[in-house]
Amino acid sequence: MSTPSSSTVAKAFRVLELFRHHRYITVRICQEALGLPRATAHRLLVSLREVGAVENTGDGHYRLSIALFELGALAPLRRSLGDRAGNEIESLADNTGCRVHLAILREHNVLFIEAAHGRQARAQGYRTRVGYRGPLHATAIGKVLLAYAPSEVQRRELAQPLAPFTHRTVCDPAILAEQLREIRITGHTFTVGEYVLGVSSLAVPLADGEGQVRAAISVVGPGHYMERRRHQLLSEAQVAARRITRGDGATLRQRTVGDDALVVSR
Repeated sequence: MSTPSSSTVAKAFRVLELFRHHRYITVRICQEALGLPRATAHRLLVSLREVGAVENTGDGHYRLSIALFELGALAPLRRSLGDRAGNEIESLADNTGCRVHLAILREHNVLFIEAAHGRQARAQGYRTRVGYRGPLHATAIGKVLLAYAPSEVQRRELAQPLAPFTHRTVCDPAILAEQLREIRITGHTFTVGEYVLGVSSLAVPLADGEGQVRAAISVVGPGHYMERRRHQLLSEAQVAARRITRGDGATLRQRTVGDDALVVSR
């Protein structure tokens, strides 16, 4: 049975998780989203403010503090993988003109840990947030991560309802399972408008020296642009992936407590 203090910590963390979906949160949002009494929601926000985790904007709204960003940037996996891949991600974005993502599998989602934006992305005025979570079944990078995930992870995902984001989203488990098999054969995938209409994405895995896939990179851009340059983009993405994983793969093999969900096997 959890102690009162551990229960409070768990509730506080649930409050912080709300920032995944809200830029600002209020006592009312906490109360309704988490099913807490108003007094409890208020007390948790005040406590988080007092320890420097959130800031009060002065109008009853709270936002994350820079202190949490500083702590998050120190996460071992983010630092090791991000530091090694950063230059290649930026170079790939510059060369292709597209958005380039570096992501890992986290629970039931894709977790973006690095992003770079080329001229096409800047022209669209759209930027991917580091720390954002996306669906596995509707994104190219998610499908790659799922394709190399343990069989129990795949079974779990295929057994759940697959939400449609556009009319092109693959929501049939049998079709998705066949796509995952194809990815393991070809080593890449290409999606067209499955997450956002008019946007296509190409993704390749990052495998370490032991053949384990712990991350993936994707190139994302306007559908017509991506289709026209598909083969060239795939070649450039594969070169970037090889450069990131070149050598003994020590960076990709690093493990930290609680990161077992990040490890997926080829």
